[in-house]
Amino acid sequence: MANKMESTKDTIAALATPTGLGALAIIRISGELAKSIVKEVFIPAKNRSLKPRELQLGWIQIDNKKIDQAMAVYMPSPNSYTGEDIVELHLHGSPAIINLVLSYIVNQPNTRQAQPGEFTQRAFLNGKIDLIQAEAVAELISAQNKRSAKQATQLLNGALSKQIETLKSQIISLSAYYIANLDFSEEDIPSISSVDAKKIILTTQDEITLILQNARHQNIIREGFKVALVGLPNAGKSTLLNSLLGYDRALVTDIAGTTRDVLTESITVNGINFVLTDTAGLHNSKDRVEKLGIERTKQEITHSDIILLLIEPGKQLDTEKYLSDNGLTTLLNPEKTLVVFSKSDTSLQSPKKFFTKFSTLSINAKDKNLIKSVTDSLQVFTQDIRLDSVTLLTNRQLQLFRDAKKQLTILNTLLQNNVSDDIVLVELQSLVEIFNKLSGKQTSTEMISEVFSNFCIGK
Repeated sequence: MANKMESTKDTIAALATPTGLGALAIIRISGELAKSIVKEVFIPAKNRSLKPRELQLGWIQIDNKKIDQAMAVYMPSPNSYTGEDIVELHLHGSPAIINLVLSYIVNQPNTRQAQPGEFTQRAFLNGKIDLIQAEAVAELISAQNKRSAKQATQLLNGALSKQIETLKSQIISLSAYYIANLDFSEEDIPSISSVDAKKIILTTQDEITLILQNARHQNIIREGFKVALVGLPNAGKSTLLNSLLGYDRALVTDIAGTTRDVLTESITVNGINFVLTDTAGLHNSKDRVEKLGIERTKQEITHSDIILLLIEPGKQLDTEKYLSDNGLTTLLNPEKTLVVFSKSDTSLQSPKKFFTKFSTLSINAKDKNLIKSVTDSLQVFTQDIRLDSVTLLTNRQLQLFRDAKKQLTILNTLLQNNVSDDIVLVELQSLVEIFNKLSGKQTSTEMISEVFSNFCIGK
């Protein structure tokens, strides 16, 4: 997309709604020619010119033929998403009509199909948003739950951007003192003490550390808590999965080992997403397919946030033996493992030996009240994570924040060793550059292209 950075004067157009059949479709046009192009294809019902920010009814007409009744809205520069003239056409969602209209528009002189993320890219280049806010747009579009959407909205609203600007301002002010000391060393001007400089650096370092700490659980916000249902064959894993989902997703039979591969589905409990994985039964097998399934089960145990270890009546010793023989006991952290004694309608169990160190629960998959106790227990595992304080960061942002933390460590060491002002100033300026890269005030064409290439077309 780097070559497209040189053609921002082109007028661009794209479908802004998902492809396929739908009640409505929106074609978005941005650029100097947006309004004149729409005049060629949109005839207002009352023969009125397009008025800013007013949705008007009319007809789409190509080659003097009316092809669809539609609506249009005009958003003039600079008060639009991209900072350019924007016109949106709201059509009926027929793929045939969409293709006909979009093809006509992009074939006009100095007009072309928009590249992925190019509308948001223009918003960034025209100073409507910074790079962190632009990345928040992509985060918001891909949000799979309310919590991730809320976090993305906060980023789009500039919460993190303002925090970075505040930190940068403090470092710039500190730099000003060092510049003054170097340029006017013989003048009677205010200076900053080493103690005050260290305080600013340590305070900034603490804030950067907190941002990175708050990003540790961002995958949980985006995707949900990963929950692995594990146990010996016929322990009731698939039955529990179906009960939690409220419908039959996994095949359930009396034959042990029915599940030979992992099945993954999601549930939401009080606004928290849980990604449930029904794994293949843990048992020693020579069957190649079953062995692959069991290997995947071991991987799920390793990478899951919560483990539900199901044990049917009379199988505690067999379960412990399998776990011990296959080196899995060390993977079962009591802080993230719940032992679920299944089939409590046939026999009640109490934990023995190895399992006494885990939280336990007895269930009957047919009893809705007992199933609710499972979802209640899942929420308990989430209490130590402050989900509302989690910050969603891109890989680019994560790396730059790590660079900033490293730079602050360097500065702290320099101040501790009382090195000369000119050396400290160089490192302070390097830190300011990192903050500028975060907001996009100092970044390369290649980096900008990389960021926006991950967007969908139409945004």
